[in-house]
Amino acid sequence: MWRWVLFFLAVLLIALAARLPASWAVSQVQDRLKAKVDIDNVKGTIWQGSADLKLPQGIVIEQATWEVAPIPLLFLSPRFTLQSASPDLKGRTSVALGFRSVEINELDATVTARLVSAIEPRIGALAPEGSLRIMVYQMDCFNDGCEGQTRLQWENAAVALSELRPLGDYLGILDLKRTKAHYELKTMKGTLRAAGRGNWEQGKLPTFTGELSAPPDQLSKVQGLMRLLGTPDERGVLRINR
Repeated sequence: MWRWVLFFLAVLLIALAARLPASWAVSQVQDRLKAKVDIDNVKGTIWQGSADLKLPQGIVIEQATWEVAPIPLLFLSPRFTLQSASPDLKGRTSVALGFRSVEINELDATVTARLVSAIEPRIGALAPEGSLRIMVYQMDCFNDGCEGQTRLQWENAAVALSELRPLGDYLGILDLKRTKAHYELKTMKGTLRAAGRGNWEQGKLPTFTGELSAPPDQLSKVQGLMRLLGTPDERGVLRINR
């Protein structure tokens, strides 16, 4: 009998929470956000709603939406879907909150280079161009790290230090195992060829072994970028071992 009473109370609490306006929830977390993000134009309820995210450099992610799945809440395992169709961020993912972990499923998002620059100013110093597609089938995050694979696809890549535009399309693969990581870089197509792999372990410096190369007749256009890492040989090949 007590199980049915608890079940009824859980359903009642969920029903009451669903009626709370989304603006109330946003006001509770806005001041706790570490990132410089302003949330505006909030609509809907905690259950289902949308909002505009205002980022540095005047970037606005308009009408980012969320939807909470009701059934998992009964088992104290909240699951919700996030989606955006903004020009700077187009994508969708499902997130599940556990007692000791956060699970990210079927993340597929495309972001512009200017959004990446707004989030990370050190990258912005290179004035990158192009679009970055982020793909995660499943990622489980715990207090001591995450487990899963992330694929990053940079298309029509370009940076300020290179006269050549675009440089090419590149694929990065990141395998995370909590306190360890393995990563690979591949060239899908393009004039500047980049390839390599490396490892990272908590408490140690990351390693990378690979090379950059360009045809001799195009080398002068990419030398500024390549010299950040070293000096290419007469064949236009720069070997990296760190």
